Amino acid sequence: MKLIYIDESGDPGAAAGSSPYYILAGLIVDAADWKAFYNQFEDFRRQGYQKFGADFGEFKGSEIFMHQGGAYRLQLKPDEVQWLYDNLVTLIFDSKISRIVVAQSKAAFTAHHTSKKPQTFTKDLWLLTWETFLATFEQRLLDESHRSGGLITGLVYFDGPPDRHVAQIVNRYARKYDGEHPHAGAGIVESPVFVDSKASKMIQLADVLAYSTNYVHRTENPIESFVRIHRRALERILEEVTYPIK
Repeated sequence: MKLIYIDESGDPGAAAGSSPYYILAGLIVDAADWKAFYNQFEDFRRQGYQKFGADFGEFKGSEIFMHQGGAYRLQLKPDEVQWLYDNLVTLIFDSKISRIVVAQSKAAFTAHHTSKKPQTFTKDLWLLTWETFLATFEQRLLDESHRSGGLITGLVYFDGPPDRHVAQIVNRYARKYDGEHPHAGAGIVESPVFVDSKASKMIQLADVLAYSTNYVHRTENPIESFVRIHRRALERILEEVTYPIK
């Protein structure tokens, strides 16, 4: 079974001041690799404790970029923030992990959207982004089932309290079944699991990936030095982004 941990960045709204992009980022790990990867993350945390003399706490992309939260509390220097971010990116691109990132530009979506109602715009952009994301995950599970000759299933974890809209769209995929398909039992299964990011290291990494993607898509970068220092890591992230409508 594959476990996918999803977080979002930005919002799907059309109001003034809303984000220019709505982004979903997910990290996929095989259930058989989960414990090994968790221990890699814990080794990184222990290294951080030794380096900073205290535990960083919850890893959030926005706080690392903006020098808030643990980065501010520990008064990290620029080279220490670089060490922290580089190690998080190394974990995100570990060989046991695969990624899905979907980013929808509101400007591009507006050019294709016929309704002028803000509520319809928000609903349709959200739906397009989630449909693209889940369809990508479902296809990966089917492709791996084909390659392996087995039935590969996937369970969805999402950051935050229960959300009926997320549950509905995930359940729609989970309940699809074609008995005549050669891999009929493969794909997304069960209702999504909603989890607080404080309790999940994987959700925290998904948050870092989602916010990193959001950050480099902004028209204005308040911390150009961060982008310059971490350009290679950010470019690597951008190589994997899917844009439903460009």
